[in-house]
Amino acid sequence: MTEPSPTSTKRYVPPAHQRIGNMVSMALATVFVALTFGLATLSAANAASGTWQSGKGGLVDGRLIASVDATGDLATIPAGLELKVKPGWKTYWRAPGDAGLPPRIDWSASRNTTGAILDYPTPKRFQLFGLQTFGYGDQVVFPIALSVATPGEAVTLNATVEVLVCEKTCVPQTLTLALDLPAGDATPDAPVAQLISRFQNLVPVKGPTPDLKIDRAIAVIQDGRPALKIEASAQLPFTKPDVFAEFKPHVAFLVPKVSLSSDKRRATLTLVAADDLPTGRTLSGETVVLTLADGQKAIEQNITIAAGAPTSTLSNLSLQLKYIVFA
Repeated sequence: MTEPSPTSTKRYVPPAHQRIGNMVSMALATVFVALTFGLATLSAANAASGTWQSGKGGLVDGRLIASVDATGDLATIPAGLELKVKPGWKTYWRAPGDAGLPPRIDWSASRNTTGAILDYPTPKRFQLFGLQTFGYGDQVVFPIALSVATPGEAVTLNATVEVLVCEKTCVPQTLTLALDLPAGDATPDAPVAQLISRFQNLVPVKGPTPDLKIDRAIAVIQDGRPALKIEASAQLPFTKPDVFAEFKPHVAFLVPKVSLSSDKRRATLTLVAADDLPTGRTLSGETVVLTLADGQKAIEQNITIAAGAPTSTLSNLSLQLKYIVFA
């Protein structure tokens, strides 16, 4: 077929096969543009989240996350280590209790950072084989304050994370995690920022607050064993208080015995030692880190333990007074 000359008044109609080819080319171009735009959008949306990595046996998955998708001019970037533990398994707090290991993280392969401060949300209490351990099941985010060496430049995070996960047996896990934060405007990644914030709100507040306070801790003898009696107060009634005691060296305690005042605004929590202390050790005069938790509230206080009269002595004194009154 001969094409009409430019001076022809007839409208040129391409042959059918050429029209089909043009339509296919246009469709492919549209798909390519859509895919390119979609991938770019997806990449931007996930810029504040590293790739999930699975540990041995699929017992734990982990990733690094950040509240922003670029570094901006921030000197400190809110970030986090997110772990998801297989149902029925757990990992550990900074002070794991009678067994377990706290997380260990090596940041040495990271670039443009001067440090990463890890916070620990309030742990849960687990009991197995008579042991008290403290940690996390299901999901936990450890908030991280990431210090930037040169603000305005890209940051590369490379972390080797070692955690212990336990059910009835324990399996050490090593995760190699990474997160790249490019230079540019530090645009918040709302879902990730909310996730980090949710767990940041579970980190115990340092020192007493108007809402929650540890008044004192006293070394006593309870049921023939060394014990620690902790007196606390709250602005609102206590619901289900718990306390975690960090001694150096470690002291194993049973589950605390809790007594509340009539208005439930004062609590006494008694931790009885699971075993006898070494000869000469009484806890009196020692400094202990106490984490007091009640619902979503928690505080952390350093307390110097006062000496108290043994419970047996107080009981005898009470009996003597009753005898004097009724004699």
